[in-house]
Amino acid sequence: MSTAEATTVITAEELFARGSSERAELIRGELVEMSPTGFEHGRFISKVATAFVFYLDKNPIGEWVAGETGFILERDPDTVRAPDLAFLAADRVPSGPHPKFRDGTPTIAVEIISPADRLTDVMQKADQWLNAGCQSVWLIDPQREKATICRLADGQLQATDTDEIVEPELLPGFALDTATLWQR
Repeated sequence: MSTAEATTVITAEELFARGSSERAELIRGELVEMSPTGFEHGRFISKVATAFVFYLDKNPIGEWVAGETGFILERDPDTVRAPDLAFLAADRVPSGPHPKFRDGTPTIAVEIISPADRLTDVMQKADQWLNAGCQSVWLIDPQREKATICRLADGQLQATDTDEIVEPELLPGFALDTATLWQR
C-alpha cells in the first residue's frame, strides 16, 4: 500500500469559489500556491501599467487588466494562470459584467520576474501562454534590468531581448523604452 498522498484535482470554478483570500494558480487541476509579491515587483507592475494607461487613453483598442486576473488556458484538467498584467484586444474583451475567470488568453501577458523565479519556469510559463493562444508575452526582469518579448515562430518559442518594447501589429504606435523602467 502506497503512503504517497493523492493529489486532489480541482476545477477553475472550484478555484474561483475559494475567493481571493489566497494567491494561487491552477496547473492541470493542481493548486499551486504563490506568495505575495515584494515591493519592487509591485513597483514594476505600476510602471508598465502606467505606460499602458496613457497609450489606451489615446488608442482605445482594448482593455488592460492587472491584479492577477485569472485566465483559463486548459480544461479537463483545468489550468488557470494569472499574469501580472494583461492586454486584451477589443475582440477578446468579454461583453458585459464578467466576474469569473476569463476563458481563453489575453492578447499580451506581462510577467514581472521575481528574484526567486527560475528561468526555466518563467520560460515554460511563457510557452504555455503562447501555446494557449496569447500572441505575445513580455518578461520584465528588474534584477537583471532586462526585458524580453516572447512569441511563437513556426510553433517554437522565440525570446528576443529588447531595450524598447514595441508591438506594431498589436499596439500600433506603442513604445516603452525599458531604460525608464530601471530608473529609481
